[in-house]
Amino acid sequence: MSYGKSTIYFLPFLGKKDLSVLTRELLKEVDLPKLLLAEGYVPIKVQIDFVDRPSFIEIAREIARECAHARAVPYLTDTTSTILLQDRKASMFEWTELALKKGISASYDIPLLPLDGPCGSDGLFVPIIGKELAATYVSNALLHSSNLIVLTCVTCDPLTGLEGGMKSLGFGCVTLEGKKKLHEVIKPAILRNLCTKCGKCDVCSQNAIMWSFGYPAIITEMCVGCMKCFFECEEGAINVMQRQIKRYNMRLVDTCLGVKKMFKGKILYVNLIAKITPHSAKFPNKPIIPDLGILASTDPVAIDKASLDLINNEWGIRGTAAEICNVLEPGKNKIEAITGFDPNYTFKLAESLGLGSTTYELIEVKSR
Repeated sequence: MSYGKSTIYFLPFLGKKDLSVLTRELLKEVDLPKLLLAEGYVPIKVQIDFVDRPSFIEIAREIARECAHARAVPYLTDTTSTILLQDRKASMFEWTELALKKGISASYDIPLLPLDGPCGSDGLFVPIIGKELAATYVSNALLHSSNLIVLTCVTCDPLTGLEGGMKSLGFGCVTLEGKKKLHEVIKPAILRNLCTKCGKCDVCSQNAIMWSFGYPAIITEMCVGCMKCFFECEEGAINVMQRQIKRYNMRLVDTCLGVKKMFKGKILYVNLIAKITPHSAKFPNKPIIPDLGILASTDPVAIDKASLDLINNEWGIRGTAAEICNVLEPGKNKIEAITGFDPNYTFKLAESLGLGSTTYELIEVKSR
């Protein structure tokens, strides 16, 4: 099963600074009011980890304003279980504190509410027929929402290659139990030949790292696959096997299917392609390409595929991971070279299960 050709609206930055105006023009092209139900709740799913980026904040604020103008009831949201997966002592209070530190404040004039409740467990058991999973736990708040807007700051990701709309939907809209189902197949291992015994990886909230003969080792039975140790290692000494990553992506597609099965309203995906960083301590934390623009679509597969193609077809920036991995030229798969995983694997799988289409028409919106 597959979709036909999907439509992607793309508004390039072209050096313009006023993102509020650009976002408004993009949403006008998408005809946002037609997607929304008047007086219906519209959660705007953001990534708390990325909201300290001014461009991301401007876009989120403008989307909320346009929803309100269409007489819908918007609110900003993310799952508390996002931080609970890495820190079992965290709660909604730490989540709210993180959101405030990252730039979300009363200036939004709209509420900030957790999508999965104060403890990350407010969800609905949803049976699915997927490649890996028979069920997942979808955040309950979606049951009371008429629409959903998934706003994603696209970046590199060690498990999906590209963090885009699909990751925000499948990982970002399920409870802690749903996230555990995703990550339980990830069991990183420490490569002693690359390890410098610096100890930076010893940050596990599950106490899954022990020291043996002067080297750190990961206890598989205690590991929940949160990847916190991976992000701390600057030597590339923590490795996840390709078959585990493929299973993770199968499960991600399954959870996307679960969210779409439970949520009957229309979903709009908005991808921001700006400050694409390697998201790995072994590379310089610098954008690998120039900022490109904003995309919008109702198809999660097509918008991520278009995002990947735009990134790969752009010139890389020297002195970044793009140069280190020898993928500066347009046409090279920068994401696969930097993360070690090709997102096209996931896109094709998602298309085969009817989640969306890898074939798309890119319509460039002319800024006035």
